Amino acid sequence: MDFREKLNNIVHKNNSLLCIGLDVDINKIPQFLIELSGDPYLEFNKSIIDSTKDIVCAYKLNLAFYEVLANDCFSLLRKTLAYI
Repeated sequence: MDFREKLNNIVHKNNSLLCIGLDVDINKIPQFLIELSGDPYLEFNKSIIDSTKDIVCAYKLNLAFYEVLANDCFSLLRKTLAYI
């Protein structure tokens, strides 16, 4: 199945064209996620994904938000993509 087929399937399944940006910013992450987690960025992304997975057709990870994390950038991207 190619990308177009996957996209068409999820658009029809969720009846949605909504794409949500997963833009991580420590100043916008709820305090409870920061306090309860060793990886608040991943937990933030997971909470958004869990809350929206049945109403969206795609997620967009804006690389600029992740690059600020320096060494953790690609690890977080990989973990988030795996979770999606």
